[in-house]
Amino acid sequence: PVWWFDLEEGRWTEAQRNRPVTAGDRLSTGRDAQAELRIGSTTVKMAEGTELEMLRLDDERVRIQLHRGSIALRLRSSEVAAETQFGTDEAWLQPLRGGLYRLDRDDDTTFAASWRGELRVSDEVGLDIEGGRRLQLWREGPSRQLRHRWATVLGDAFAARVLREDRDDERTASAAYVSPEMTGFEDLDRNGRWDQHPEYGPVWTPLTVRSDWAPYRQGHWTWVRPWGWTWVDDAAWGFAPFHYGRWVSWR
Repeated sequence: PVWWFDLEEGRWTEAQRNRPVTAGDRLSTGRDAQAELRIGSTTVKMAEGTELEMLRLDDERVRIQLHRGSIALRLRSSEVAAETQFGTDEAWLQPLRGGLYRLDRDDDTTFAASWRGELRVSDEVGLDIEGGRRLQLWREGPSRQLRHRWATVLGDAFAARVLREDRDDERTASAAYVSPEMTGFEDLDRNGRWDQHPEYGPVWTPLTVRSDWAPYRQGHWTWVRPWGWTWVDDAAWGFAPFHYGRWVSWR
């Protein structure tokens, strides 16, 4: 199970695939569960038993707080990295360039790691985490002074999944047709194919649909602040084609 905290209702409800996430949202994964968030070209993967909160999510900055568990973030460029921060009650991290990063929190201890790229511990001069390194962070005493020590990079099942899917995403064909900043573009490769239309040029077609399929038929409308009524499609690939481009009938 994956859960989403409904601010309007003040309670946890079952998360919906393809539902837009906005500032103030919280997400939680249960035992043996996993979740993936897409923010433009950024991918955030959640391990089991993880809870995170989107403190800020707008055109200028993304700020993600991890309350417990493990997340991995893939940032495609230095520009995106400069607009992204993630952290815990113990410390906040600023990516210095695009890369693949991991953050873990267990009780009052934080572990920050970099597979590639470089992280800087905010407000700590000279405390940078380079690719292949992992840092343990905690606070001590009445003044909650930040302490740290270097730790071994984890090679658990979550790490194996993140690295495998990272390699798969590097081979995506959709990046040749659309911008990687288009949220959900990776799902197009997994669930469809590209073809050349004589009038429109490159078009994407889903591989499998029901015989009575039509756009805006399998799914529902829901109110999402601050945008208002938003279509949430049921298909695994149903984010990008319903928020970008347009539909045409062909063959």
